Amino acid sequence: MSFVGAQADVPGVAGTLEGADRIILTLRPGITGPATLKYRDEETLLAEADDPQAYNSLSVDRLVRSSPM
Repeated sequence: MSFVGAQADVPGVAGTLEGADRIILTLRPGITGPATLKYRDEETLLAEADDPQAYNSLSVDRLVRSSPM
């Protein structure tokens, strides 16, 4: 286990991953994940966004694709 790494699987999610998304299954699990660190001030980020729902959806998608792990 590492300090920052992939979070434990939610039951049923691993089976839905396809292609390049399955790489997450090869990583060591961590106590916390990269999204927890990046969005530690999520409340402020969403309050400042013009469209919080759209910002949240785009940010999560961008984080998953750009994760260095």
